[in-house]
Amino acid sequence: MRSDRKMNKKQTNQNILRWYWEDSDNPRPTIIRQCFGHLDINIIDITIPRNPGFWVQWQSYLQNKQAFRNADLIYIQAFQNKLIPLAWIITKLHGSQLLFDFFVSQYDAFVNDYKKHKGLQSVKFYLIDWLSIYLPAHVLVDTQHHFDHFSNLLNLKEKSYFVVPVGFDENLIEISIPKKQAMANSFKIVFWGNIIPLQGVDVIIEAARILEKTSLKIEFHIYAPESRWNVEWVTSLRQGLPENISYHGFQPLQEILKFSKDCDLILGIFGNTIKAKNVVPNKVYQGLSTGRPVLTARTPAMESLFIEGQHYLSCGPGNPEELANAIINAIQNYDQAYHIGIRGQRQLVDNFNSKILSEKLHNLINAL
Repeated sequence: MRSDRKMNKKQTNQNILRWYWEDSDNPRPTIIRQCFGHLDINIIDITIPRNPGFWVQWQSYLQNKQAFRNADLIYIQAFQNKLIPLAWIITKLHGSQLLFDFFVSQYDAFVNDYKKHKGLQSVKFYLIDWLSIYLPAHVLVDTQHHFDHFSNLLNLKEKSYFVVPVGFDENLIEISIPKKQAMANSFKIVFWGNIIPLQGVDVIIEAARILEKTSLKIEFHIYAPESRWNVEWVTSLRQGLPENISYHGFQPLQEILKFSKDCDLILGIFGNTIKAKNVVPNKVYQGLSTGRPVLTARTPAMESLFIEGQHYLSCGPGNPEELANAIINAIQNYDQAYHIGIRGQRQLVDNFNSKILSEKLHNLINAL
């Protein structure tokens, strides 16, 4: 019966069911939904209370059973691994397929990066990752390097996967070419993100200490929220900050982007971790969207999507001396840096908008 329905539906649009809870902490799910909006498909949205237990998930399924039965593909967005086991069972019941956005490895985040968990806790995160990539028929990833790392970490032999870069939230970010500013009394540098090893805030602080000893007038502005995961790092990093750093804590992204357009340089990530080498994070795309020059660590993932010296400025990861020298070079050659920022913005708009990224999803839909 399912095969007959499937054959009839091949003559019409595919039905994609998005099962999720609202999550505004990361723009990735919003960007992927914008990509789906460009496809000639029927989209069914079923929302569920945040962080639901199995019983709540089961009730959601029963209340929307017909929609689940009609779906060709069930999509679980990034960070919502908890829905995967039941979603997988549902696909087996109704002959549909499961897609998960494997954007973040929990093992990488909590064990390799945060170094917060060992023993049985690390095994738990490994199993979550293993189930999250083995149960779905297809997965989305943000870079090829990230997928290659997942494959090695989880001993993955074969997998249907589609690389969909992070891109940017087109409803949040307004693209405009910035004016070239006359050098003010000081050179303003802005960083925003989380204080975790991936971001390399400690590298930025040490670079600021080096630059404080020069005659250059430089202002560093750091926007980074405190959370239960980073309270120790925040406390230690804020002790004895050099005078050229202003720490602002949390601010809405719209306010930070508005402020950054009046800055001279935007900092990306500088951590020397496995994950840092394999991703191009949201903040780098957001920084490029401003048209201001972005300075970030030189990594395989970054080099696979953008051209160093043409779209962005770079230095070695985990190296305060190199970062300080790269900042000095940007100041001394700001006309060049300014035009790199403009080209980086153009590369972003032309190649990482939701319509372009949706072509990756189009290939997936055609494979159903």
